[in-house]
Amino acid sequence: MDKFKINMVFAFIFSIIYGFLEYSWLQYAISTGPRVLFIFSQYHFWMLGIFVWVSMAYLMRGVLNVPMMLLIEDVFYSVARWEWASPGAWVDWPFQGFYFIGVYIPGGYIVLIILAMVAYGHKWLIKKIKLYLRG
Repeated sequence: MDKFKINMVFAFIFSIIYGFLEYSWLQYAISTGPRVLFIFSQYHFWMLGIFVWVSMAYLMRGVLNVPMMLLIEDVFYSVARWEWASPGAWVDWPFQGFYFIGVYIPGGYIVLIILAMVAYGHKWLIKKIKLYLRG
């Protein structure tokens, strides 16, 4: 297994654990402090920094895992609360989500899914180009 796959598995597991920790221990940090763009608390910037650091701990290309980590963390935060996002929730930023097979998909999740697909697609494309150039 190559380093990127190992890092992806580690990032996936870390995101799940972080989502549950955020729900159980970090509620005060989320609800306090000034807001940025009327949505994000200062805590969210610390969380993003931690995710970038965890992604880069094993290799520099791991930063591609950050959109996936943010998505997984938020989904498992919702799982811990036993409450899925609804229309008008903060994860609808930057645009309104939609219903898919009776399940509401927030707009923020769509953005993160697209970013993750672009990041992983870029990684896959570079790998294929390198293999092609080697002959």
